[in-house]
Amino acid sequence: MSAKKSVKVKVEAPKIQTRGQFEEATGHLQRAVLERQQINTALDLKLNETRQEFLLEQGDTLAELDAEIALQEKQILAWAKANKETEFNGRQSLETKFAVVKFFKGQFKCECKSKWNWDKVLARIKECSLTKRFIRTKEEPNKEALIAAREEVIQSTEGQFTVGDLGVRVFQEESFTIEVKAEPTLEPQPVLEEAR
Repeated sequence: MSAKKSVKVKVEAPKIQTRGQFEEATGHLQRAVLERQQINTALDLKLNETRQEFLLEQGDTLAELDAEIALQEKQILAWAKANKETEFNGRQSLETKFAVVKFFKGQFKCECKSKWNWDKVLARIKECSLTKRFIRTKEEPNKEALIAAREEVIQSTEGQFTVGDLGVRVFQEESFTIEVKAEPTLEPQPVLEEAR
């Protein structure tokens, strides 16, 4: 079975100039979106059926291979750990004809020791006067409060201010979306041009 070449389709639509043309265009859009969704749904069902059939045919083999892989990995790791000093010669990896076996170190991690929790650690750091070094305090503007106060005149011991006086611009971006109705409607009909 040969694969079909993808075809680039050039679609042209007349420029929308009237409300009637706008309505007609949204109808065409709805039809195209719903038809595409139907095709995608059918494709998903077909692929799922094919996958299920394949898994029924090959499921036992896949389970056996997964078990073999897990066992081999466990045995290889045990051997590598037991023979790291003699076989790896100070290196982190060992190459065979079939694979490269590697030991690697991940990122450093920090966790509480047994019978400790983060509250105890925090208290101990404070007891040792190491707060500047080991306790984070991030001072930053409270953006949520600034947004909430966007229309207020803010009283302060230094006077009256608006959010803008503090160097902040509060705004909303406008986005555009088209939500196609899920239920198909009548086929869009050409609309007579509206009188100008």
